[in-house]
Amino acid sequence: MGSRYRFTDRLGYFQELIDFAREAGPDDRMAVAAMSFHPQDLIIKELMRELTSAAGRGARVTLLVDAINFTRSSNPSRFGPLWYSARLSTHSPKPFGDCFASLEALKTAGGTYVITNRPARPFSNPYAGRSHIKFAVLNNRVYIGGNNLDKYNTMDVMTSWEDRVTADYIHNFAVDTVRTASPRTTLQGQDVRHKVDDDTVLLIDAGVSRQSIILDEALELIDEAQERIFMTCQYFPGGRTGQHLAAAIRRGVNVALYYSPPNAHGMHAPGHYIYELRERGRTHAGLFKHRLPIGDPKLHAKVLVTEQGAMLGSHNYVVQGVQMGTAEIALHSRSRYFAKDLEQKISGTIREVLKRVDSRRYQS
Repeated sequence: MGSRYRFTDRLGYFQELIDFAREAGPDDRMAVAAMSFHPQDLIIKELMRELTSAAGRGARVTLLVDAINFTRSSNPSRFGPLWYSARLSTHSPKPFGDCFASLEALKTAGGTYVITNRPARPFSNPYAGRSHIKFAVLNNRVYIGGNNLDKYNTMDVMTSWEDRVTADYIHNFAVDTVRTASPRTTLQGQDVRHKVDDDTVLLIDAGVSRQSIILDEALELIDEAQERIFMTCQYFPGGRTGQHLAAAIRRGVNVALYYSPPNAHGMHAPGHYIYELRERGRTHAGLFKHRLPIGDPKLHAKVLVTEQGAMLGSHNYVVQGVQMGTAEIALHSRSRYFAKDLEQKISGTIREVLKRVDSRRYQS
């Protein structure tokens, strides 16, 4: 008996959404959620074109993106219109106006969208209260993982499976969040534990500061490990998580932690260098053995695997986002098939990238 869960990489996920939308009609439903939204990227532009066409044919299309797309840009000195005021239009400066125009085109065609967590006042912290949730529902097929709808070249992974009950639950959550414009309001500030099957639960952090059912269960999974831990993160997971991982090494657990180097994080690179340097003196040297080399693509997958089970979702398993009240989603499975297939998928992706990096070094 194998797993009913299937795993796809970033581009495979986008292509499955596009293919479904291209054929969708009045009897179909699609709900897609992500934090980052960059419709200027060719594949995201194609996805939006197909979602808009599907809505025009009568399909129920719902899209959730976060206000951070309209409060800041990749340029550290440039903020978006929602950082200054509540006004947003298709005439806003690029890329903000283009993003808004893409959303409005979907709405005009008959779809629905929401910009979650709009700032309550000007000049507020654009990172506080974000919705970092990433999912998709295609009729009764559910997708959970770390993929944003953005332009960045990343190593990521999504899991999907057929499940009418869970699809209904997540689709209803998406529709309700269009109305409330806030996952925290939709969930009334309560983190969620939704049973998927006998081995698997869906976890949702409502986005309340210093509250995270996902981080709690991730740390329990680390503490339960007696043999091995395989983990991927977009940056070094220090703090409480680093301490729990270091304790696992000290009790004899084989810990393989893969994460992106500080310079992969653009304008935030200096902070990551300082943070990692500090954590080297606080955790364990064994945690730094698998830091990935410089170069694309950046590791973005949020994977935690032990002999006890596995977790996959949008959460980085660190306290920083929890302190700022970030809404998150994750799947936690005790199935050994799920854990094995998940690790094989992302570790295979990492190996291929490392081969390409080594090949470029050899040629140079």
